[in-house]
Amino acid sequence: MLPRVPFNFFTYFEDIAKKHVDIAHIDNTAGNKALFIVPSINDAFEFISNSTQPLPETTALLIQEGYEGNVLETNSNNEIDRQFYQFWVLQHSPGDDANARRAVFNNCKAIYRQIKARMRIDKVNNVKGLYFLDLNSFTYTQVPPIADNYMGIAVTFMVAEPDGSTIDPNKWLP
Repeated sequence: MLPRVPFNFFTYFEDIAKKHVDIAHIDNTAGNKALFIVPSINDAFEFISNSTQPLPETTALLIQEGYEGNVLETNSNNEIDRQFYQFWVLQHSPGDDANARRAVFNNCKAIYRQIKARMRIDKVNNVKGLYFLDLNSFTYTQVPPIADNYMGIAVTFMVAEPDGSTIDPNKWLP
């Protein structure tokens, strides 16, 4: 069995953005940058509206810089650190055509499903830190047209790893 490595959200999604043909991210190349890291999903609208580097007309992938989590006590000597992550798949859409908007959403959902399928394979193969990926944790929400008519899908998922908290006696006064 391969050793388990911790999940690195940023590295993993940079790899996804570079390898998925619909995203085709190239680092810092004018017109080919498709992966954007935002401080929080609440800041995404402002980011898209005020970005010095516009989102591509094809597909953009936004990932949230911060993430949430909680620790679950499992009635044993183990605690589980449940870490929740979020990403958005966005495409430009004509604002006045409902059929075109539905087509954009369906296309973004298809890209999300491809990403999830890739993550499932990586979990099964115990690579890239996804051994503890909870495949039942995926939720998605439609992102309505924002900024310059970008819309798509927001996806949340969870990786639950052993917490590993131990006490360091050197950090405590007697």
